[in-house]
Amino acid sequence: MIPWCGLLINMTSLEIMKDYSRYCGISISDTVSAGLSHHPGVNLQECLLRFMQPKCQLIFVDQEINTLGTIINNVFDIFYLIACRFHTHVCRLPSNRRVAANLNFFFECIEEIADYFEQQIYYYMIKMNGTICYPLNKLENKWLCFMAFDLKLSCNCSQYHKLRNLLQMYFTQTKHLLSKKRYKLFMEVKESGVSDHFKNILD
Repeated sequence: MIPWCGLLINMTSLEIMKDYSRYCGISISDTVSAGLSHHPGVNLQECLLRFMQPKCQLIFVDQEINTLGTIINNVFDIFYLIACRFHTHVCRLPSNRRVAANLNFFFECIEEIADYFEQQIYYYMIKMNGTICYPLNKLENKWLCFMAFDLKLSCNCSQYHKLRNLLQMYFTQTKHLLSKKRYKLFMEVKESGVSDHFKNILD
């Protein structure tokens, strides 16, 4: 892989991934500004969507450049970075606004992140190409988002135990809707764990 202008280019296949090396060795909390809103939960959601918006780049999901496996990894990595940011924001909330006291809100917040990413990809595809060619459907996109969040939140299991239960319930209820081929690809992503470029990112 050759780094170039924030990208990682596979010189053999010419596939493209995001280069996250700039986050290595720094704390995600150092990149988060303190919010002064009277509605910290809503502020959290808005901050996460603003942070994600510029990362919804078509080059990472372009089927003419990347294989399906690389696209899935690219999307998973984006969601995992957002999950890291989510954890940092939650840790800064007042104790009475934390996950345990507002379980449904935070679950819906994660759902909104999945939906927003898909909406942005659709918007840019129609704008650039006049058609939608995103290879993941709504369910598959949400699965990748929930998988990324579940993996990140498992590192702080006691705080997120009930929220992870909701994510696991979603997996159980919708698993039969995934094709066997797609499910296998998702499990390969899950089993491979966090990509190397995330291992040195600090909370």
